[in-house]
Amino acid sequence: MKSWEEIDPRAAAIRSDAYAAAEQRVLGQLIEAMLYEEIAVPIGGLPQPGEARTVELSGLAAAGEQVRYRLDCRRTHGFGRIRMDRGSLRRIGANGEVSAGRLALFVDEVLGQKQQGERLLRLQDELGRTLLHDAEARAWRSQAGATRSLDHAEGELDGHPYHPCYKSRVGFDAADNRLYGPEFGEPLQPLWIAMARSHARLSLRRGMKEQGWLLEALGEELYERFRARLEQLGCVPDDYVFMPVHPWQWEHVVVPALHREIAEGVLLPIGRTKDIYRAQQSIRSLENVTDPRKATWKLALGIVNTSTRRMLALHTVLNAALVSDWLHDLLDTGRMPDQPEVAVLDEYAGVAFDPAELSPSVRECAYGALGAIMRRGIAGVLRPGEEALPFAALSYADGTAAAYVEAWIRRYGLLPWLDELLTATVTPLIHLLYAHGVALESHAQNILLLHREGRPVRIALRDFHDGVRFSRSLLPQPELCPQLHPEPAAHLAQNRHSYMETEDPAAVRDFLHSAFFFVCLGDLALYLSERHGLAEMAFWERVAHVIHRYQHRHPELEKQYERYDLFSEKIRIEQLARRRLYPDSEVEPKWVPNPLYAFRAVKGESVHAG
Repeated sequence: MKSWEEIDPRAAAIRSDAYAAAEQRVLGQLIEAMLYEEIAVPIGGLPQPGEARTVELSGLAAAGEQVRYRLDCRRTHGFGRIRMDRGSLRRIGANGEVSAGRLALFVDEVLGQKQQGERLLRLQDELGRTLLHDAEARAWRSQAGATRSLDHAEGELDGHPYHPCYKSRVGFDAADNRLYGPEFGEPLQPLWIAMARSHARLSLRRGMKEQGWLLEALGEELYERFRARLEQLGCVPDDYVFMPVHPWQWEHVVVPALHREIAEGVLLPIGRTKDIYRAQQSIRSLENVTDPRKATWKLALGIVNTSTRRMLALHTVLNAALVSDWLHDLLDTGRMPDQPEVAVLDEYAGVAFDPAELSPSVRECAYGALGAIMRRGIAGVLRPGEEALPFAALSYADGTAAAYVEAWIRRYGLLPWLDELLTATVTPLIHLLYAHGVALESHAQNILLLHREGRPVRIALRDFHDGVRFSRSLLPQPELCPQLHPEPAAHLAQNRHSYMETEDPAAVRDFLHSAFFFVCLGDLALYLSERHGLAEMAFWERVAHVIHRYQHRHPELEKQYERYDLFSEKIRIEQLARRRLYPDSEVEPKWVPNPLYAFRAVKGESVHAG
């Protein structure tokens, strides 16, 4: 007789302990973000930095009676973030009855006082899907007893640690989630299509030929087979551009939106590669399992995850190779004697469907639906003895990567290991900012730590097609900066903070500060504080030491240190939860306290991190 897990694994996950654990995480991240962004303010206000106490939120039940939600939380020293004791939440009914908090009820009773209608329903849907998908992943890991090598660490990273809709994947059904979710590590083979050159836009790194990247991706045998298939269809192969497409995207987005173009031979499916791929933590990025030396593909995927549709807008695909060329030029030009080492996983080829000639309604449906970026695989930059680990894994308490990190800390000592990590990580990013005026959106998903037996050596950076910000008029080497394809007005109308060029140097600084210092280092500081007892401000003192050491060694960049002041009293971050409840036009970045401000130094002096 079949077990329930075999009959309906999703229902089994819902009825397991995994469901309760997932609900606690989703609800916890929602409340932390909601309090931090002051969407709802507790009775009596929030704790002060370093303070922990019990707070209460008011709610309104469906029948109109007042209810309260009581929880224990603290405010951290790092950016003033809110940390909640995940097991402390209790709902207190109008009659004084105490019960556990429930996600859907909390959204209705507390957030329902702030917003109603479509926006609240959409948030409720994204949160519910996140809960469901997280529960399934937890149940699967528990049942499979999955132990993975560090090579599979990408699949263990369970989503954004702050955003409450970290695994919503709106668009996937249960089967899709199991097939394409990175946690499950299922092999997949993207579909290759031929796109009429009249509708295709191609971007290649300087000196690269179209045939070159295709032969690298396909191999000569498959490349010739695809060309022969076009000839069998009565087409001229040179009139087409080849590109990979995510199988879900073809079935659920491309065919429904562009069936006319398929009928007319503008888009033609031509086959699949023999190579097997696997989803990375960025669910639309696929790494080659068969041959890790080959490219990782970033493909358009029309699902909504962490509240963003994972399309690939045309201008970003076309900018990918341009930005990669630029970064290499900056790092190779005028090298300093002690210039920090960094590996750039360049995006060397991009191909996209141009919907410009379509009717307006179809054009809107097709925007960003067909795009692919080829990115250098990590195996292509590793030196003998080096291994790679996603930076996000350093802040995870559980899983294979966490066990390795704990072993490294025991082996090398927390503070020596941390100092090596910060030197390898902070230095190259501030070098790009100070020496070149370029900020990278280096959140934890975009950084790989390269190490030798756990000792940090250098970092590898990725995802540049829309992840840089700069002020052209302030660039030290403006002649190296390419003319990038601008963001279309319709794109900016949906997200006015999605841009590369600005005249505001503070916006450049905060692009790096909010992604790298707030997310990457902020999460690491909390992890080391909560897991190893390292005081938050002791962590930030060591970060400040790395920055001051760089500044002391390069006094010629003094004006840049003032222009891009990493020690400012406050910085701006995106309000990720608030954007789910209010129109983009009503949500401004939030000013938050900067923990580095405490370690401003007199010009020319260095802070010693003891």
